[in-house]
Amino acid sequence: MDTEDDDLARSESPAKKQRCFVARQACDACRRKKTRCDEDIPCSLCKSQGIECHYSERKITKHEASYSSILQSLSRVERKIDSLRANQSSERSKSSDRTVEQTLDRSRNPSTLIALHNPAIDLQDSSPAVSPSSRPGNYPTPNPKEEQPLTLSFSAHLTLAWPGIVNLLPESVHDICKDVGLGYASSMEFCRPSLPILGGVNTTDWISQLSLGVFKELSYSYFRNFNTTFPILDQDVYFQRTLPAAMNCDFGVNIDTCTVLLVMALGSWGIDERRGLSNAASPVGSTRHRGNFDWTNQTDSIPGLAYLNEARRRMAFFDTDVGLQSCQIYLLASLFYAQAMRPGQWWMMANRASFCSSLFWKEDKAGSGRETPSRHSDSWERDMHSRLFWICVMFETLLADELDVPNTSLLHHCEYVPLPKFVAPTFLSTPSTPNCSSTDDAFFHYHFLSQIAHRILLTRIRDSLFISSQTNRYPTSTLEQELYHQLEQWKDQLPSDLAFDLQKPMQISGSPHILAVTAWLRARYIISRYHIRRPLMHRAFMNPASLTDTDIAKCGGTLSSIVEWTAIMEHVFAAGPCVPYRYFIYSQLFGQMVVVYGLSASPDRRLRRLIQREHCEWYRRALELIAVGAGQSEIIAKDYLIATLLYQKITVTSV
Repeated sequence: MDTEDDDLARSESPAKKQRCFVARQACDACRRKKTRCDEDIPCSLCKSQGIECHYSERKITKHEASYSSILQSLSRVERKIDSLRANQSSERSKSSDRTVEQTLDRSRNPSTLIALHNPAIDLQDSSPAVSPSSRPGNYPTPNPKEEQPLTLSFSAHLTLAWPGIVNLLPESVHDICKDVGLGYASSMEFCRPSLPILGGVNTTDWISQLSLGVFKELSYSYFRNFNTTFPILDQDVYFQRTLPAAMNCDFGVNIDTCTVLLVMALGSWGIDERRGLSNAASPVGSTRHRGNFDWTNQTDSIPGLAYLNEARRRMAFFDTDVGLQSCQIYLLASLFYAQAMRPGQWWMMANRASFCSSLFWKEDKAGSGRETPSRHSDSWERDMHSRLFWICVMFETLLADELDVPNTSLLHHCEYVPLPKFVAPTFLSTPSTPNCSSTDDAFFHYHFLSQIAHRILLTRIRDSLFISSQTNRYPTSTLEQELYHQLEQWKDQLPSDLAFDLQKPMQISGSPHILAVTAWLRARYIISRYHIRRPLMHRAFMNPASLTDTDIAKCGGTLSSIVEWTAIMEHVFAAGPCVPYRYFIYSQLFGQMVVVYGLSASPDRRLRRLIQREHCEWYRRALELIAVGAGQSEIIAKDYLIATLLYQKITVTSV
């Protein structure tokens, strides 16, 4: 008792410093004594005093409750959509039975048999001014014996292969794609050679000769430019454990060294070119890398490649490791390939990370039903795995859609894996890194959670409007409006620091990293509106006569979204060179340029009139953006060549 009274007296003393650490899950005894709890079961204090260690259930924060309500509302809407889809399916089944009976009576008349399988028969033709002779004559003819499913690809590149677009393409484009086909992106990407091994670098000891300032500068560059958006690493753990461990072993073959080298490789992209890269982004002792990078040389045009190569040499020794750090190094490597615009290798590394994450959550789910609590329950490691899981989900869904590659089993765990809470590590000597700001950390943490919610919504848009289209019918306007409503809910429920108003101009002053976050939130909202309208654009090219005046107005609104999204991407590129999603930005721009060309070349006069001079000006700006990426990817170079040919046709047909 005397000891407890003394502790209370000392805790109430005004001379005591205010605690900078607050445990997220402290036991009741430590809370009463206002002492730091190590969160073990039992904790060290209770164990030393021989008292019962009891933990109260932690209340969720207001922001956690906000994101939880978002996911719950999205889940309810998803069940509602599935119910509507099931009802429509049953109605179509009954209608199909009646159609079969009618077909048996009319089978002697081939014209009626074709009409029964024609999806356009259910759509009103509200354009009497369009004559049959003005429509393209190469529309696919429905098979009278078997109804073909309507397949809409979510890939931006495959917009070029839409049947309605193919009929409008000039012969010069067909000649360019004669050898690789219109769906050339995936096949060309996986035929690319690997990144080169730099010559002239002393691979024995040049890393250990680097100064501590170089490691810190490149590491801070990584955390400032990449980890704020993709929190793969914990900054405190990295500087207090990972980096010292790699230096103590003289950067030998261990997983800590792999992590440090990959961090330095990524950090090289964020170093200000005006300051030069002689001491940071280039290895010492190599005349080939001394001074600024020579951007005209294909080998030297990739910052941090020497660090990546050293990491690749060591990663081979851990190819069977599936722990937390292995998942982290695979994600770091995938992020480097994303920044280098190599989506094929990005997907391969992300696939390995997904495998590690799937194994962890499979084991965690199996252990959740046991009486004894999981050894990862409410721990820092489990929360880190939650971060890595959702990063893998975002990478995998994005790459699988654009490159037409298979998904892993990772998506099966989405309903089980919680959102990350960004738990602070309790096993470090000092609580936080002085270079960090808790306010900025919270800002980027909420942005990461908003990314997760948006990716879930975008996946639902894909599944509802594209993947689930198994009949010759386009999505209904009711389904579109429901998805629009969900998108508005995502926007309205953003925290106040992340909220934006499209009616107000975007800020262009302030921290470049915070401005980039604000720009990306706007861009995600606008590109989602564009994706919801893509099935309508597909129908506009396949059967323009079926469009109503309302549909034409929606197509015009889609063009406005395209112009607005591109303006935001110009701000993103101007904010700095660290843009891992560059390949997908260029891909979306290319798909949008194909859509604009298709409207300008449409046989329907109403669609052609949508293209104004401002859209030709937008096309020119988009070409300038893609021209930058054309020198870094053969796929983007082919996109640029095709888009240039289409632009020449737009200027002729729109005059």
